[in-house]
Amino acid sequence: METFYQLKKVYFENLGEFHSWDGGKTWNHGGFNRTHLSYFISLAESIRDCEVIETGSGNSTIAFLLANPKKVDSVSPDGELWSRIEEYCKLYQIPTEKLNPIKAKSEWALPSLALDKNTYDIGLIDGCHGWPTAFIDLYYIYFMLRKNGYLIIDDIQLHSIKEMANFVVSEVDKFELVVNLGKTLVFRKLTDEVELGEWDQQRYIVERTNEARNFGSRFSLYNNTDKNYQMLGYSSHFVTKSLIFVIRGCAWMLARIQGRFKG
Repeated sequence: METFYQLKKVYFENLGEFHSWDGGKTWNHGGFNRTHLSYFISLAESIRDCEVIETGSGNSTIAFLLANPKKVDSVSPDGELWSRIEEYCKLYQIPTEKLNPIKAKSEWALPSLALDKNTYDIGLIDGCHGWPTAFIDLYYIYFMLRKNGYLIIDDIQLHSIKEMANFVVSEVDKFELVVNLGKTLVFRKLTDEVELGEWDQQRYIVERTNEARNFGSRFSLYNNTDKNYQMLGYSSHFVTKSLIFVIRGCAWMLARIQGRFKG
């Protein structure tokens, strides 16, 4: 344990710069800061023989390795990224025998990993952030998480991931939010179930469906770039509420008038 303590100290003084957003002109640590990474290490250390699955690789991979887990299955298709991670681990003498680098896209790698259900204690979703891939990650990682395992969702500032988080938050029988790290949410899985169910069993989908029905837009598509559509939607809602108010007012007035005549 003393060895890992020293390794963690050196690591936080020299976070890996594995990612570039400008074609290699500059390099950075990725989306996780020291607070996120410290939490990942502490969480994995709190679980005996911890088994981790993550989509997306980088400093999170290093953090999980520094928790001395049973294994870390890390899925990322970028071969050059894996070369940088390997070089970094050699440079700072970080043990990699518990690491299983899966050099593939998660949508193709996860189905084969999911042949065994309830096998992981921690699942991090931080790979492709587009639809449907992010939701494919959720589907299979949910299938593979043990009861009381932890689901980590990163980058909720992106609408695709925010919708995923909204869905998970609504599934109160399946998940409990345990830590809010800003752009990163950590949930505990409350069940050993492996299926997320049909739409009418999913609270978030039912609520959004009823909301659209009550708003009178069951068959409308929302395009946030169409300002006219937005204004039309808001105007229709305002007109509907106003008509209800006017009708109620008229009914009240009519009742008063009728009362006077009867008097």
